[in-house]
Amino acid sequence: MSHNIFDHPTRARIVAERRILVFAISFLFLFSGCISPFNNENEITNAVEDNSPTIIVESVSDIFYGDYFYVSGVVSDELPSKSLVSISLSIPWGNYYEQPNEDGFWELSIDSLEPGEYNITFSVKDDAGHSSESITMEFVVFPPVENPVTLTLWRNEYWYEDDESISITGQISHNYLESCTLQFLYGDVVISNDEINFDVANGMFQIIIEPFGGEKNGSISALCGLFDISQISIDVSIIPLAPEVSDMDGDGIPDDFDDCQEGNSFSSSPTISLISLTASKIKFSAVQFDVHFEILK
Repeated sequence: MSHNIFDHPTRARIVAERRILVFAISFLFLFSGCISPFNNENEITNAVEDNSPTIIVESVSDIFYGDYFYVSGVVSDELPSKSLVSISLSIPWGNYYEQPNEDGFWELSIDSLEPGEYNITFSVKDDAGHSSESITMEFVVFPPVENPVTLTLWRNEYWYEDDESISITGQISHNYLESCTLQFLYGDVVISNDEINFDVANGMFQIIIEPFGGEKNGSISALCGLFDISQISIDVSIIPLAPEVSDMDGDGIPDDFDDCQEGNSFSSSPTISLISLTASKIKFSAVQFDVHFEILK
């Protein structure tokens, strides 16, 4: 007499439970990706992860006023040439942007920075919108070296005749002549810088004083400096010629004070102002001379 395993209720139940378990396990593997009718065991798929970019900045250096501030660095990213470096300087409107090359290299030059201490911050953002951490550095722009202004006048006393204008000439010396201003004050009259013929190329200047009566004392002041301001002034006397005072060559110097009474004054070119050179006791061929040279504009 033969027996079927399904004839016994307990065995039939066990077989059914096993079949259900095998089906459930197969279903889980199928939808978890472990088993697929389209799976190719030889095919490997690698997902590309888009990381945030990083930035490296070379150390910055202090500079002097008038020099260029230079900085450079490297960006690390999947496509560095599509990223953008942001540079923020601690001054108004001090934002700059640089795009790296294919190797990630970037650089920046800034000119016309005023003396002072600066903070500068760097960051980079890639084309996916990911940003790096920022880097902040400090540097200093030192002020220029400025020597005190010097003022040279060819003489301190000026004689004039009635209805005659007076010309005062001299020269300013300073590192930055473009920063200099001149002023001449005599009595209640002020001649400002705009009224003075001043050549910023060589510091030569000429002040024209219109005719006036009597004797007056005045002062010429010069103020120079971009950041280190210096000032100097020199007093001058303006003296009328008395009728009995003789001035044979008409150079504005009384004959009593003129070493060249009958000589014509040397005239300079239009670009050269009055130059006076006095040399005393020059020995030549065992002969001693007193020489006075004068060039009038």
